[in-house]
Amino acid sequence: MKIAIVCPYDLGRPGGVQAHILSLADALRARGHEVWTVAPGSVGAPSHPTDGIARFGQSRAVSFNKTVIDISIAWGAEGRRLKVWLAEQNFDVIHFHTIWDPFLPLQVLAAAGPAARVATFHDTPPETFSGRLTRQFFKTICPFIARRVQRMTAVSPGLLGHLTPPSGTTVEILPPAIKLQTPSPDINPPVENGDVEILFLSRLEPRKGAEVLLRAFSVLEKSGVAARLKIVGSGDEEATLRQIIQNNKLQRVSLEGHVSEETKQAYLARADIFCAPALYGESYGLVLAEAMAAGLPIIAAANSGFRHVMREQAANCLVEPGDVDALASALRRLISSPVLRQELSTWGRNNWKQHDIETWVCEFEALYQSAIDARHHDH
Repeated sequence: MKIAIVCPYDLGRPGGVQAHILSLADALRARGHEVWTVAPGSVGAPSHPTDGIARFGQSRAVSFNKTVIDISIAWGAEGRRLKVWLAEQNFDVIHFHTIWDPFLPLQVLAAAGPAARVATFHDTPPETFSGRLTRQFFKTICPFIARRVQRMTAVSPGLLGHLTPPSGTTVEILPPAIKLQTPSPDINPPVENGDVEILFLSRLEPRKGAEVLLRAFSVLEKSGVAARLKIVGSGDEEATLRQIIQNNKLQRVSLEGHVSEETKQAYLARADIFCAPALYGESYGLVLAEAMAAGLPIIAAANSGFRHVMREQAANCLVEPGDVDALASALRRLISSPVLRQELSTWGRNNWKQHDIETWVCEFEALYQSAIDARHHDH
């Protein structure tokens, strides 16, 4: 098959959607398909199609619903170049991610021609006024999208509440799997003498919960718990976090900034506990899957996406989003119990493959073929 996968976000900015799209494209190529990733342009990225990536227009990061999204559009000559390129490629299927994100995916949809279309939804708006308005918008526009694609998928069941396709249209659940590192049996040596290391790994924006984690860690440090915290990532919240560290005189916290993929794996290998206290807006939880593959026990917030990943005994390590005391208590329990940490590490090692792209690539192939068959039937 000749496949285009449309990403609405800057591929140079870290994110679960981008990681899934790039992993899926590589897995499909490994199975003999020709795959292009279509994405907005970014500073320093080549403007001409190369290495399986075609960039059109420019992306601009903006804050919305207490997170960062990209707004992109291919104006003028760029828009014409997009239309010509799509016509020349003659794709069998075009796979749109977050198709209603303005505006590049909708431009591709308008110029898709005879290609079969698949739409995957990732959005989980917060329970705020703007979030409720966003959900209503999604419900309103969903039938419009459904009539213009052959297949629809969501990354987890939590999204189905704001997807309202026409009667008879099925929304399939397919997780946003990524290429995970193969875990080593001795990647996490037990702590003998020294602090237990807690790792936070995410963008520094309010919904990811780094501030909640800092306040919970302050409780632990002041009570003499032998632990240290490393916060890996960058974002607009960094100055706020530094101020909290200073105000609370926290001695065993470090802000590590943005790191490369190789360095990120080193942090995962050295840590003893992974903490993901995201408040809302998580449709799945790929960062949890990375921690599982590294053999890390996890403490996470019980948002809708993380609940989908943290099942069985790991569900006991979920805490109410935003509850500082509950998060501190859960961390204290795990810090004080090497046996529990080992049990949760074993659980992660036994379950990480269900989030790996190699487990799901055949499902995506079948989805594409089904969309192609439906497109031919319609015409």
